[in-house]
Amino acid sequence: MKNKIPIIELKWDTRLFNKKIGRLCLLPGYINKIDKIINEAKSKGFLYLTCRIEPPKFSQIRLLESAGFYLTDAGLTLEIKTPNLYLGENLIKVPINTATITDIPVLKKIVKSLFLHSRFYHDPFFTKDDADKIYQAWIEDAIKGISADIVFWVKNKGFIVCKKSRLKTGEISLIGVVDKFRGKGIGKALLASSLKWFDKEGFSKVRVRTQLININSLNFYLSHGFYVYSCDMVFGKIL
Repeated sequence: MKNKIPIIELKWDTRLFNKKIGRLCLLPGYINKIDKIINEAKSKGFLYLTCRIEPPKFSQIRLLESAGFYLTDAGLTLEIKTPNLYLGENLIKVPINTATITDIPVLKKIVKSLFLHSRFYHDPFFTKDDADKIYQAWIEDAIKGISADIVFWVKNKGFIVCKKSRLKTGEISLIGVVDKFRGKGIGKALLASSLKWFDKEGFSKVRVRTQLININSLNFYLSHGFYVYSCDMVFGKIL
């Protein structure tokens, strides 16, 4: 029986853009083999492939670049364990609520162009409108419980998206604060609320991924007790 190509279709992305998008999830060791995989992907109607390598290896990077893939993102995943969770000192007092369906229109407006460091705003396959669309769909699905478990927010100012993952590890999928409200402690208050929620749900550690070029974000997490857990690189190829 013929082996299946090591590509999975990203169905959420495909539906969102009405373009067949896939992920190369098994990287072969030879350029002629990856070229064959790419040609098979083209024959199956894929228009774009992404590949994430973790941890990155120079041989893998060279292989992907030889096959016409380009770097779209380099990220760090950070982790914090429950003994440090609450961040209770010097927290500002702001009303933090659980986002509901009725909050979706406002949050979709807030999230637009809020994550300009992300790969979607730097990948030539996606337009700026495409990138905005991704995050607007993401926050809507999170509030509806499709892609996350709970969204906390400070009305019109910022939000944090929390997801339960495997092995008692929580995941902060997104955290964003509107530009004019940054530096006022809102991000820290949202982070404290999410970590407290994860702790009550029985999670012993929490992880978050951010872009390597987002120095402000990295310093924010490191200053609040997170440490670097892993690194990765994401590549893309337009077919």
